[in-house]
Amino acid sequence: MKGLVLAGGKGTRISSITKGSNKCLLTINDRSIVSHNVKNLCALDEIDECIVVVGYRADAIIRDLGLKCNNKKITYCVQKKQKGLINALESAIENIQGNDFFMVLGDEMILKNHYQEAIKKFNSSKVSSLIGIILVDDITNVKKTYTFKIDEEGNMTSFVEKPVYPFNNYMGTGNVIFRRDVLDLLAEVPVNPIRGEKELVDLFNLILEKEQSIGSFVVGDAYFNINTIEDFEAMEATFLGIK
Repeated sequence: MKGLVLAGGKGTRISSITKGSNKCLLTINDRSIVSHNVKNLCALDEIDECIVVVGYRADAIIRDLGLKCNNKKITYCVQKKQKGLINALESAIENIQGNDFFMVLGDEMILKNHYQEAIKKFNSSKVSSLIGIILVDDITNVKKTYTFKIDEEGNMTSFVEKPVYPFNNYMGTGNVIFRRDVLDLLAEVPVNPIRGEKELVDLFNLILEKEQSIGSFVVGDAYFNINTIEDFEAMEATFLGIK
């Protein structure tokens, strides 16, 4: 299984503290956010290589991460134009080809991740994808990512990106374990007419249209997707309070 970290975006909404740098290089506990993600993936025995998709300030990301982590190779793919997550995935097709893969976003932070349990669940199931989710107290937080329903068999259905009215207090994340054949579907994902990009949620809905099932796992004890200064400050308050 390959690890995949998407770290190509610029992060304009948090530019007042990134000061022109890639937001994935913001630090917590003396490490960049992206390096925490690479380290977490490379700590898993099942991961034999970590693929990092770079774009904006790619050279800085590469200098920060280097070529190995936990004696596992780090490979870089370039997202030439920052056109969303599916475009980033398409940039890594050749490197992933023939392998299941565990995707995380370079600007996400997980407190006490449940990755090992997730891989065991994925390997023992027949789901096409296994999505990391988190239960939040404030339902408005779900509006920042995506909402979904869960059927009686525990499978995920009805995905909606940045919902006005979330279905429930479960928040979807960019932590997803995919079967290798999902790469064959990327070309079929429609372009969002408003954003002009292919959305991750539309890939999920396409998987469901192909009558393949999608499962979930609790991603960790806490989850942060760093898009605003408030997101970063909330992450700091949580992580710096942990000894």
